[in-house]
Amino acid sequence: MPLLVANVKLPGEFPTEDALRSTVARHLGVSATRVAEATLVRRSLDGRARTPAWRGNLRVTLDRGENEVLSKSIAGVRPFTERDEARLSGSFPVPEGLRWTSRPIVIGAGPAGIFAALRLGEAGAPAL
Repeated sequence: MPLLVANVKLPGEFPTEDALRSTVARHLGVSATRVAEATLVRRSLDGRARTPAWRGNLRVTLDRGENEVLSKSIAGVRPFTERDEARLSGSFPVPEGLRWTSRPIVIGAGPAGIFAALRLGEAGAPAL
């Protein structure tokens, strides 16, 4: 079962896979040899500190012990879900039989409006 590890401080703007593995291993408190795969799902620049830092969300596969890592209750660590996979691939499945009788209108392009448009789009709504 893959894990989603969120808000990890990245070692540079374009880290190598080995660098990602060692970074996520430190974050999870496991050996780097247990990290089978570490894929960067999303990265962003955190400019709140004096020296800006790159942060990222990673899809991590361990060779064993995912439940052990989840039992540690590390902030930002959870199972990688089907919804995460859909967001990563860019294709959102629309449930069969779902019909929208009206067209929702999202007003505003702030955080709430963008999030509302995202959720409506994921649900297959023809939002305007």
